[in-house]
Amino acid sequence: MIRQLGLATLFCSFSAAETKWNHMLRILGELLDKKSYSNTELNDMTWDEKCRLIQGDPVTCARHFDFQVQQSILKFLMSDCAPLGMIADWFYRVEFQQRGSPHIHMLVWVEGAPKFGEDSDEDVCAFIDNIISCAKPMDDCVLDVLVSRQVDNHSFTCKKKFEEECRFHFPQPPMKSTEILYPFGDDEEVSHGKRYRSMWKRINENLNEMKEGESISFEELFNKLRVTEEDYILAIRSSLKSPTIFLKRNPDELRINNYNKHCLVAWRANLDMQYILDIYSCAMYVVSYISKAQRGTSELLRKACQEAREGNLDVNWKLVHKKQFI
Repeated sequence: MIRQLGLATLFCSFSAAETKWNHMLRILGELLDKKSYSNTELNDMTWDEKCRLIQGDPVTCARHFDFQVQQSILKFLMSDCAPLGMIADWFYRVEFQQRGSPHIHMLVWVEGAPKFGEDSDEDVCAFIDNIISCAKPMDDCVLDVLVSRQVDNHSFTCKKKFEEECRFHFPQPPMKSTEILYPFGDDEEVSHGKRYRSMWKRINENLNEMKEGESISFEELFNKLRVTEEDYILAIRSSLKSPTIFLKRNPDELRINNYNKHCLVAWRANLDMQYILDIYSCAMYVVSYISKAQRGTSELLRKACQEAREGNLDVNWKLVHKKQFI
């Protein structure tokens, strides 16, 4: 597809929110309980009650997710409202997490989108600002609830293979405007690479301690971090290995994941959108998911079988009943 269509524009991921989707819970209620639940009844349900419905019919959950993805693409993303621009083509792969919840990784080709390396960085950043944000909503209660699902809380999935840092690179450094920053060249690396990497380590530690951030100005932030604005940018650049996009982000938006406002309101679950700078790295990432074995799930099933053979049904019971596997 890349050979035929050229560079993909966006990399997107869409996750499921089964316990938050009243429309799906209502379907499950009609199938399992033979009852049409109202929104009030669904909102008043406990976590365990919602999990009972989801566990009761995982096939319907998977089919509904697939239907929702197809409708979102064909009747929303491809519609005249074009929240991401006019889409020329797309590709996605569905992955199921260990708890059974699906999400998709998606490449999107947008007609007329500026291309990194061909168009100016200013044009690329203007395009990004037009469709991608990480801002806290102002005076919008519905969007505020949805954006709260975009906050990274450093769960166990953030760290893999004994790594100390968040693999999603949160907290993200606040920026006055959206910029594409480049790693140090050879001369910069020799002259002050070590100094600024040490400075970045200190800055990153301070940002981590700020949790979700603080409602302060950028001047107050630089004073808090004990750096000038110029040193702040150089410190960020010292940590880079390739050109990287940093969204316009206030100091109280450190852990908000990228989103498109219209897509978030329509999808009503966690999503992520990124403009693609390195299409080949992105293609390798997607292909790795295409060929990815469900190793974690297989290991869980092997353990359950072993426990059952040994007469201990505890793990087997957890596999079927416990809410952490929802």
